[in-house]
Amino acid sequence: MVPFTGARHVRKEVLNEPGGTLPNGAAFNDVNDLKTVLLEEKSQLAEELVESLLAYALGRTVEFTDADDVDQILQKLKREDYAVRSMIHEITASKFFRIK
Repeated sequence: MVPFTGARHVRKEVLNEPGGTLPNGAAFNDVNDLKTVLLEEKSQLAEELVESLLAYALGRTVEFTDADDVDQILQKLKREDYAVRSMIHEITASKFFRIK
């Protein structure tokens, strides 16, 4: 089957290459390598995920003044190996979310 764009033009077939390089220079060849590379900096990944989830939950960006509270959440999560279920629980139990 030939890919069709709807404008009577046939697109060229583009192959997706699963590998790449992250901004920090870490290279990966496939999804499993990417997971390994990301988990090498588990605390940094957790911090980014917590901030993103907080921003979504609060409907605003996480500010510099929120840093101490984010650190408290991360300290609690570290004991639980940064489980996503625990992240969601800590965010919804946080003062951020309760006084939203």
